[in-house]
Amino acid sequence: MISENIALLPLAKYHRLLQNIPIEAWQNGDIRIKVTTEKKRTTFELLRFSTELARVVTYFKKFALHVICLKGPVIGQKIYGSIGLRTFKDLDLLVEETRLSEATTLLQQLGYILDPSSEYDTQRANHLVFIHKHTHHMIELHWRLHPNILHEPTFSELWSRHEVVTIAGVDVPCLETEELFVYLISHGAKHAWFRLRWLYDIHLFLEQPLDFDRIKTRLAKRGCLHMMGQALLLRKELFAGAIPEEFLDLTENRRSQQMAMMARWIIEEQNDPGKDKQTLAEFSYWKHYHWLIRDDEKRREFVWHHLLPNQHDVATLRLPQRLSFLYGLLRPVTWSIRRFKQRKAGTKR
Repeated sequence: MISENIALLPLAKYHRLLQNIPIEAWQNGDIRIKVTTEKKRTTFELLRFSTELARVVTYFKKFALHVICLKGPVIGQKIYGSIGLRTFKDLDLLVEETRLSEATTLLQQLGYILDPSSEYDTQRANHLVFIHKHTHHMIELHWRLHPNILHEPTFSELWSRHEVVTIAGVDVPCLETEELFVYLISHGAKHAWFRLRWLYDIHLFLEQPLDFDRIKTRLAKRGCLHMMGQALLLRKELFAGAIPEEFLDLTENRRSQQMAMMARWIIEEQNDPGKDKQTLAEFSYWKHYHWLIRDDEKRREFVWHHLLPNQHDVATLRLPQRLSFLYGLLRPVTWSIRRFKQRKAGTKR
């Protein structure tokens, strides 16, 4: 039985696992009533958002634009057996890069507005953020699975073996089961599993029949066997999940063990990389972690992309067009200014 410690409630919310804790497990009557109300509200919101996914997919189909739903309600349906058991705050949709502009137009026709903070850089970033002007639903429109972290298949490859799940009466395209598993491993590793919901996805996924040979082949091709080793080590420690014999060797990898150790600290400290008051030490820790998860080729790209100026540098320090070449040299200055403003804003809150 779960302790009556009231501090557990915000912890369950932080890790987005409140939907997965049985009502009977809460001993305190007041907390039980609060949790029951919260779970009902969340379930309603998840179903409403899933209906919006069906609307968007239907509209894209009208213009013969292929789209793949990466996570969200698809995971709820495929892994949890119910959309209401797996929370999500946005919809992650993948389209072919050559049709990104067309997909953007369609979303705008459906009432979505491009978030001005989105980085429209197909080399550096991997998605744009759209927010509905009335419902405030959020959609991340991807043209790539990850932002230059590992090697990944083309959209055509993913589409050629995609599957579908029925949501709100609409057939929604999603990744093939084993491909989805590999994607969730790399996505969770990218974020160091700082929300346990991502690790719980893997925990439940591994309890289902899976083609382990196919998964291992895909992991090797993408260059993320070490990420699988990390996930298995964390799953064993935090969810008491058994390590499949087929993957046992991956957990003996020193890199996987180091990544698991770093992720464990991030989880315990709730070191969300997006939080306002991130210290320089926490920021450096994340950079070290992101360096560790990449292979040599991606590390070179990682360094190069950090040297290149972006739209945020331009917004931070306006220079005349004839002096735009200075943005590269001034990158440390513009970065420091942004960090200072973020820290100041966080202190005021």
